[in-house]
Amino acid sequence: MDEETAKRSSQQHVARTPFDGLIKNPFALDDKMLSVHADEAHARTTLNWSCPGCLQLLTLKRSINGRPFFAHRANACGSGYETALHAFAKRIIFEEKRILLPPYKVDGEVTSQARELTFDCVVIETVDERSAAVRMVPDCTLTRGSETLYVEIAVTHWVDERKALKVERGGASMIEVTLCRRKASDMGFDALRDYVLSGAKRVWINNAKHGVHLSRLKRMREMAAQKATMRVHELVRSYKPAQCPDDEIRRYRFLLRKWKLDGLIGFANQYPHWFRFTAEDWQTLYLGQMLFDSADPKRSPGDGETFLLHWFNFRFLGDPEYHVGHEQENIFAGLVTDYRQAPSWFNIELISEVEKGRREYGTGPNGFGNPTLALKSFQEHLRMNGRILRLVEDGRYEIDATLMGEIWRCQRMENLLWRSIPSQNIDFKKRTKDQWLQRVPPGHRGLPEAIAKAGGQGWNELEQDLIETSSLVLSAHPKPIKNLLGLPLFKANELASGRSVDHLRSWR
Repeated sequence: MDEETAKRSSQQHVARTPFDGLIKNPFALDDKMLSVHADEAHARTTLNWSCPGCLQLLTLKRSINGRPFFAHRANACGSGYETALHAFAKRIIFEEKRILLPPYKVDGEVTSQARELTFDCVVIETVDERSAAVRMVPDCTLTRGSETLYVEIAVTHWVDERKALKVERGGASMIEVTLCRRKASDMGFDALRDYVLSGAKRVWINNAKHGVHLSRLKRMREMAAQKATMRVHELVRSYKPAQCPDDEIRRYRFLLRKWKLDGLIGFANQYPHWFRFTAEDWQTLYLGQMLFDSADPKRSPGDGETFLLHWFNFRFLGDPEYHVGHEQENIFAGLVTDYRQAPSWFNIELISEVEKGRREYGTGPNGFGNPTLALKSFQEHLRMNGRILRLVEDGRYEIDATLMGEIWRCQRMENLLWRSIPSQNIDFKKRTKDQWLQRVPPGHRGLPEAIAKAGGQGWNELEQDLIETSSLVLSAHPKPIKNLLGLPLFKANELASGRSVDHLRSWR
């Protein structure tokens, strides 16, 4: 059976606690052998009270707090209180003909809230047709029209697994009400009555209408999924793309125009609602991050090196799309390794609503799929029209190695060149860099950009010269170099022989 049943079964063998003998018994049997609470004793004409456990005579007393209780005249038997509490609970249910039902759960979800029901008839420890079929004698049998509910009172003995299985096989409804001995002993008659009827812990052993609750759960989930879908549709209807205020947009557009790739932005995507920004902005961000901000500034790409694009990974959409083992190849590693985050140009509010629906209801809101598909459609556009991506076997895209190598090497060259111009004047550095790119460096063949784009040995030599030149400028102890590449460093070797580096950096 379930964990709750196993727990109740194990509790039957728990030893008595040290304070059990200190509990003052508020119950006794009158001369008609009916269970009576001490609060009721003053209204009875009975003079002799007996113990429900051992039937010995009891004396009505009062505690120092004024609470009435019964005490053995001779040695206490130790079992009367539990027996009387059990009998008193059955009496209360019999007289009141009502009881609070606990909430019912299916698959962890509440399909029926706790509610109090009044019954037409209550009988104690009787056997009807259904209970007889499984050889079970419930404490109370409550009937209401054609409905029957069995109630078990647990004081020291709980419904075990065998009995629970019988109830389930018989298709009967049964709840178990657990009474705390210590708590019940401190209650007056009215409080104890309410405790039995509604306050005590109670659980379902079996519910004969489980199928009805299962259908109810299905309807609840369908309605919740429909509500989630309406929420997503509302977000789509109110979708208004914004202009990206990021300065990076301007830098990316400049670089894309320089590489004659600006015609690839502005593609009309069929999933515009997945993005916060206009198509021009998010596509510019995507191309810019992919082509210009993914390179390692400390190295140049090796010959034949390829760069695989992984789709943006949202784990809630099903199987992981991020394949472990390609971390070093993935130029978007900084964006996708943490699947809980997404680029700022995705509509995170919409994605979160879909995620919530799929997590709680098992399927996504109708009509909406993976936000990755929106990105994939743009990647397909780049493959078909831009010729900068190609599709690989597992459905991912690979950046054209030739184009990427050119961009990486040119960026590498400009970074090294910028560090090789010893000036704090930005305009002077820009002017010097632009002028240098228009001339053939001493000792090399061809213009710098042509050398960088071509790669090979010519680029390796130019890169090494730039590294040596920038090292001279940045070093705290500069050393003489052979080739100054035509840069404004004609005094560099003199300065390297002992002059101040600060003087070198401030020179223009």
